[in-house]
Amino acid sequence: MFAELEVLSTGKSAHHKVQSKMCLNGGPMQLELHFTGNGEPTGDTWYLDSGASNHMTGDKKKFIDMDSTFLGKVKFGDGSTIDIQGIGSIVFDGNSGNKWVLRDVYYIPKLRANLISLGQLTESGHRVLMDEDIITVTEKMPYRMIMCVQRTGNRLYKIGLSVGEPTCLLTSLDDQGWLWHGRLGHTNFHALKQLVDKEMVGGVPLIQKPDQVCQACLVAKHTRLSFPRSAL
Repeated sequence: MFAELEVLSTGKSAHHKVQSKMCLNGGPMQLELHFTGNGEPTGDTWYLDSGASNHMTGDKKKFIDMDSTFLGKVKFGDGSTIDIQGIGSIVFDGNSGNKWVLRDVYYIPKLRANLISLGQLTESGHRVLMDEDIITVTEKMPYRMIMCVQRTGNRLYKIGLSVGEPTCLLTSLDDQGWLWHGRLGHTNFHALKQLVDKEMVGGVPLIQKPDQVCQACLVAKHTRLSFPRSAL
């Protein structure tokens, strides 16, 4: 599927037997087409799409947050258009209890498929490698394997991803990493580790980056345009 974005207005400035080897939860999937419908739940199948201009889904329940003021249209290769009715973030559960956050996902109620834009992943700190019939997606800094997906017979790349919930900081204070993350004003874990490694402070234990996502940090990174000085 090729999707060309047309935003009209917005409210924010080996022959392998392996089906899908992944860091995140999922399994073999049956063929599905990118139909448009009436906003029904879209299931756990996500298509890795090199032609899509943006991540998108039609399932509102998948989002942990959403900016409903973000409006626009997506234009497809056949000339048809469908409405964007919001943008937000989705958290996926990993096999080992880790989390992966997919940000800036368009909410399109009439879209029954879930699409991950490979181009958008490369713009957000991911490395995408296509080798023969395998796509590998990793995070660059720090390095982390996200997924390794085998191409299907009809040349599609798809994976089953389970939607999760962000970890609340207050439930994780027995972990020294989370404790010092909160004490130092939600400083990122890479910086905390550098403080200890370079002996810049005393009394701080060795910090290891946890796999969970801090919900407060996730919310704080969202931005919006300022209110207009005058109404039309």
